[in-house]
Amino acid sequence: MMSGELQLAIEQRIMGGTTFLGVPALKNPMDAWVYQEIIFEQRPDVVVEIGNYAHGSLLYLAALCDWVGHGEVVGVDISRKFAPVPARIVTIDGDAIDVFPAVREIVAGRSCLVIEDSAHTYDHTLAVLRSYSTLVQPGGYLICEDGVMAPVADALATFALEQDDLVADPDREWPVTWNPNGYLRRVR
Repeated sequence: MMSGELQLAIEQRIMGGTTFLGVPALKNPMDAWVYQEIIFEQRPDVVVEIGNYAHGSLLYLAALCDWVGHGEVVGVDISRKFAPVPARIVTIDGDAIDVFPAVREIVAGRSCLVIEDSAHTYDHTLAVLRSYSTLVQPGGYLICEDGVMAPVADALATFALEQDDLVADPDREWPVTWNPNGYLRRVR
């Protein structure tokens, strides 16, 4: 069991110090490692990341697509925080629910990996899961980040009870994950 002080130090290091090429990423490095495994294995046509803060994670995802030679990244956030936008990245400014029709249009007919990391409230997380899950094809993933937070964990539990097409994939959870029960794989 980890002491409270050690836990806090780890969280502060990740939230305040994790970067990709010097740009803040706010990602648990162990979860980011799993993302590259999924992208390498599945080579999705589109990776949609909802909630990007300082955009280090968008740059990381675009670099992964570059390295595998396939894919486009769509970043959805309330406001864009960098310019110019690098190749492979399309940004959509606005609330994830409000801009969903635009994202759906971009993704239409293509394989998609969705990463939900927006407002960590129960209602918003559940609404995003319900909407964006429709973009994921069989075998693909919807990743809900930060299930270590009670509102997100509760939204994931409610979502799991509502449907059985997306199921948690515990094989994607490393011992240090911020996404417990959040690697949802579409089974049909």
